[in-house]
Amino acid sequence: MSRKPNARLWRTLALAGTTVGVATGATAKSPADYTHSDDAVLWLAQSEGGEGGEGGEGGAPETASGDAAYLTELGKLDAHLIAAVRLYEAGATDEGIALAGHPEAEFMNELRERFEERGAADITPSVDALIEALATGDGIEAALEAVRADIDTAAGNVDVAARYEAILYLVRDAASEYELGVDGGGITDLVAVEEARGFLGAARALVDAGSDGVTGEKVLTQLDRAMLAFPDRHTGDFTPDASLIHGAAARIEIATLGLK
Repeated sequence: MSRKPNARLWRTLALAGTTVGVATGATAKSPADYTHSDDAVLWLAQSEGGEGGEGGEGGAPETASGDAAYLTELGKLDAHLIAAVRLYEAGATDEGIALAGHPEAEFMNELRERFEERGAADITPSVDALIEALATGDGIEAALEAVRADIDTAAGNVDVAARYEAILYLVRDAASEYELGVDGGGITDLVAVEEARGFLGAARALVDAGSDGVTGEKVLTQLDRAMLAFPDRHTGDFTPDASLIHGAAARIEIATLGLK
C-alpha cells in the first residue's frame, strides 16, 4: 500500500526535529523541574534507523502470533501518541510533536499493510489530525480521543488469548523504556519515561476492550501496580523502581497462561 505523505505535517516535524538532541551529563530531576525553553535540555535521542536503544520499536516480537503482533503494533501507536500529548502538556512541545511522528517513520507502513489485509480502515488521517493539533495547540485532547477510538475499532474482535499476549509485550516494552529513562536519583530521559507510561496506557486500553472477568481484573491490578513506578501527578515525588513494571509483566504472564 502506498501513501503520499502530508507535506505540511512533515515540514512541522522536520522543524521540531532540528531542536532535538541527546542529553549528556544531565542531572536526574523530577518532572516538575522540566520546562521547555530554547536552552532546555532536550530528551529525544535518535540513532541511525530508529530511536536510540528503544526496546519498543520495530514491531512485535517474531514469536508473536498474527493477531497478537497486530494488536502490539496498534498498542505501540497508541503508546507513542499518549506519550506525545503528555510531553506536550509538560511543556516539551517540540519533543511531543516529534514523538507523534515517530510511528510514521518506524512502523506505520507495516501497520497500513495489516489494515489492508484485514479490511480495516486506515487510521492515518486520525494520526495526522493529532499531529496537526499538536502543531497548532488547538483541539489536542479531542484529537487524541478520536485517534484512540479509531485504534480501538481497528483492534476489532480479536480472540482474548492474542489480546493478552499483546498486553504482555506492551508491558515488557514499558519496562525497557523505563530503564532507559531513570537512574537511582530520578528521571534522566523524560521522553523514555513518558513512552513507558504510554505503553502501560495502551495495555490498559486492550484490557478494558477485551476483559474476560477474573483474568482481566488480575491484569488491571498489575497495571495499577506498575503505575506506582511513575511520579505522582501532583507532587512529582517518586523513587525509580523498574522492578514494579518487570514484576507486573511476570504476574500478567502467569495470570494469562491458561489462555494460550
